[in-house]
Amino acid sequence: MTSDGYLLALELYDLLRDLDRSRWREELEATVRSRLARVQARLTDLARELDGRGSALGSSVQLARAVVEEHGPGQGLSGPALQAAWMSFRGRMVPAYQALAQALRAERVHVPVLRPANWRRTAFHVSSAFGVLLLLERVFSPLGSVIASGAFAGLCWFLEAGRHLSRRMNDRLMQVRFFQWIIHPHERHQVNSATWYATALFLLSLASPVFASAAALAVLGAGDPVAAFAGRRWGRRTLGHGRTLEGSIAFVASATGAAFGVLAWWHPLGRWPALLVVAAGAAVAGAVAELASRRLDDNFTIPLAAAGGAAAAAFLLA
Repeated sequence: MTSDGYLLALELYDLLRDLDRSRWREELEATVRSRLARVQARLTDLARELDGRGSALGSSVQLARAVVEEHGPGQGLSGPALQAAWMSFRGRMVPAYQALAQALRAERVHVPVLRPANWRRTAFHVSSAFGVLLLLERVFSPLGSVIASGAFAGLCWFLEAGRHLSRRMNDRLMQVRFFQWIIHPHERHQVNSATWYATALFLLSLASPVFASAAALAVLGAGDPVAAFAGRRWGRRTLGHGRTLEGSIAFVASATGAAFGVLAWWHPLGRWPALLVVAAGAAVAGAVAELASRRLDDNFTIPLAAAGGAAAAAFLLA
């Protein structure tokens, strides 16, 4: 049953990704409708097989099936009305997909996390990466970086422990407007990306050279959001786990440029070709980490890998 659920989740994920507002094209409507019909058939078959078992997977399948049957866009629409109908359907189906994904993860079946476009979160992501970069370069000493990042990581894990031990605390935190703006749906009941980011900062302060940490923050701040935008808008060639070739290329290009600028400004290690190699080493390592991040959050893996890539490139050039 879980294998059928896995295949269903992948097909539904691909459909919802292609229904993103940035990728919508009216001429694709017939293809999208055909794919939705296949998803509906899978839902019907799986719901029949799971009927009466009282499992979380069965409940999530029934929820998704109900959304398709009750809110699937009707025939005869065109123009803005057609787009509005499909976007409304997508908005209703996203929570159903999240429930299906959570049920499968409980069965140790990993499926891609659906990350809807969230410009407030993107702005926070970029500002936090480059804000920490400024603190690293202009405010904190190496010891100060360890103390500050350790305190920040400790606070984050304290809050994580509290909200996982207390449903009431979790519900109250999730009602804070700021968290509502930036949190992804799947993070409501999992360790959130900010906590993983704080943990990565602490590890970087302990083990990474300052120039490598600076390059890593530039890679995370520029590469991740640019890759997400490019993947949603132009991504066609999938690389697995919700990543696309187009998004990965955009990641490497933007991250290399950002890391090169940071190194040239604060850490001129040599002539510009050497800086470019170090920047590219950080960017490529970060992109590989993003592709490989399945169970670990990429806000943890990207900065660590990027710092390692920058340090390795600098070592080879020495």
